Amino acid sequence: MIINIKYSQILMKKYMYNRLVYTLTLITIILLIFSFQVLAKTIQIQPSHRNNSAVGAPPTPKPLLFSCDFPQSLIQGEFKNPDIDGNVIAFVSSNLSELHIYDLGPDRKINTRDDRGQIFLTSIFPGQVIPAPSISGNTIVYSEGINQSLSYLVKRYEAGQDSLFGTQDDFIIAVANQPSQFVTDTPVMRGSSITWTGIPTSAGKSAYSCSIALDGSQGGCLFTDSKNLIFSGRANAMGNVYTDETSSGRFSVWNQWLLLYGETRALINGMEIILSGSLQGSSMVSDSAKEGFIVSTERNRTGANRLVIGNVFSPSLKIPVSTVNTVGLIGSNPRVSKSFPFDSKNFVVWQFNDKIFMSEYNGLVLSNIVSPNDSNNYTQPIVQDDLVIFTKNNNQILTTTCGYR
Repeated sequence: MIINIKYSQILMKKYMYNRLVYTLTLITIILLIFSFQVLAKTIQIQPSHRNNSAVGAPPTPKPLLFSCDFPQSLIQGEFKNPDIDGNVIAFVSSNLSELHIYDLGPDRKINTRDDRGQIFLTSIFPGQVIPAPSISGNTIVYSEGINQSLSYLVKRYEAGQDSLFGTQDDFIIAVANQPSQFVTDTPVMRGSSITWTGIPTSAGKSAYSCSIALDGSQGGCLFTDSKNLIFSGRANAMGNVYTDETSSGRFSVWNQWLLLYGETRALINGMEIILSGSLQGSSMVSDSAKEGFIVSTERNRTGANRLVIGNVFSPSLKIPVSTVNTVGLIGSNPRVSKSFPFDSKNFVVWQFNDKIFMSEYNGLVLSNIVSPNDSNNYTQPIVQDDLVIFTKNNNQILTTTCGYR
């Protein structure tokens, strides 16, 4: 009996020993397999870093190149004088008798599924003309010829309560109520403000403004509202006058040509100042954007040109758009997006010798949008974000999208 008990104890110890050896062997095998897997992954990663960069660092990105898509027609037919705000492009027929829009839809991109497309808005009597529209929000402002004369009535086309152009609740109203406030050129709209220059008299030009936000009161844009007088008796006032309301106050800005040079002047909260231009060189404002930003052409006494973005509330602020005499490309009609500097992509476009050029606001000339060898005439460029719109041969509206790719 004693022998059997001892034998059983020996067998139990041997069993426990074998079980321990088996467990340790299994753990060793598992650790070896895990080590080989880690080693294999390390070997696979290292070949992608033969450029001497740190192991695990992201690969160096490829440099992006700036380019523009091949320009395409916005619509079929003969149209010109485009303007854009948000998702709506306003334009007129080439004979200046019809007002149209193209609705890009919420995505603000050409030829996508949400486009409402081309929409006819209104036409005028034979012998009258609509020179060019200016759009802001739900309002399109334009001048309409009266009695085949050189006198034009300022009108506004409203999208109505549904905020959609071309629907049944649209309406048209006249803005000016006095013959002295009729215009010989096109009115301009920025924000809620409409600005125009009256018919010149022997004393010179007068400029007026109103705000649709003040409709029904002093300074409103209804036919019976009294308008704001920006200046009067200015024989040498030139170009468009731009007016807007900003967080820093109300301003109007325009060009004044003196005997030997041009000045950019501004009326800020009722006080007139000279923004730039002197005997040392001329300055001519050509467009305005949000919060008082403007784009101007500057010329020094030697004739060298450059494009500059400034701000009416900070005259010393000047951001060169193009360097002085950038291969002679400084031309006319530079335009900046109306929402500058709040666009995700801030570009400036201008025309020179009937070609369209594009630049970043930091001064880098990026692209000639059409080939220098193209014999067609390209004018009236406008830009919003990365969308550029311009006119070919004064009767065809083209569009292109530009960016780094």
